[in-house]
Amino acid sequence: MKRYLLALMIVFLLPLSASAQERTEELHFQPGASSIQINRGIARGETMRFLLGARGGQTIKVVVQSVENNAVFEVIGNGGSLGQSALANGKQKWSGVIPGYGDDTIAIVVGSERGGSDFNLYVEIR
Repeated sequence: MKRYLLALMIVFLLPLSASAQERTEELHFQPGASSIQINRGIARGETMRFLLGARGGQTIKVVVQSVENNAVFEVIGNGGSLGQSALANGKQKWSGVIPGYGDDTIAIVVGSERGGSDFNLYVEIR
């Protein structure tokens, strides 16, 4: 199973990061809110890294929608890929528990399987 995940990550993310430009954006929830929704676009070969703070034990839900269903993503914590989020590539949603007990910086990396992509990103943490 670990080999399968590694192969999947290499197939989807390595081509994106090897030749891609990456933009980084911090996500900030409104006071009292547990979710955020944003619309962005990426060009061919580009990725976006969205950063947000979370605590171990919280549940994170990520939904990415794109018109051509070509947006792909992975959720990464301080210890690497969270759960099986790499399997979310080609799918529109994933949820999992953030490991550990302390504060963590979570990165959601969004790319495209083919061409550019306009996408809607929804993130919820509880």
